[in-house]
Amino acid sequence: MGRFNPDGSVGTCTACHTRHAFSIAEARKPEACGQCHLGPDHPQTEIYEESKHGAIFAAKGEHWNWDVPSGQWGPRDIEAPTCATCHMSGFGGAVESTHNVSARLKWELEPAFSWPTSEKYLKGDEKF
Repeated sequence: MGRFNPDGSVGTCTACHTRHAFSIAEARKPEACGQCHLGPDHPQTEIYEESKHGAIFAAKGEHWNWDVPSGQWGPRDIEAPTCATCHMSGFGGAVESTHNVSARLKWELEPAFSWPTSEKYLKGDEKF
């Protein structure tokens, strides 16, 4: 991913893209995220699957247009957001797309206590 590891290396592309296909379509689907984000310590996959968005994906996702270029991907191509929609996409140019999937998280939830990840939120910034 687009983060630096503690040793200074950059995260691995193969966390989301398989080596031989290196497919954007593959990485946009929730199954790519579910390889890691599954189980009691981080149940994001289960939460997504039980959500309205997950139900729509399960029913209709195989018919969506997954191969649209990054800057052009939008609501006409998919009917409900996936993990990549919110955590990575550029929303049709409204924001810059990113490989740092944690950049758009409002809360840090992994430690024993959760806290807001943004000073803007702590200060009550209306635009957060």
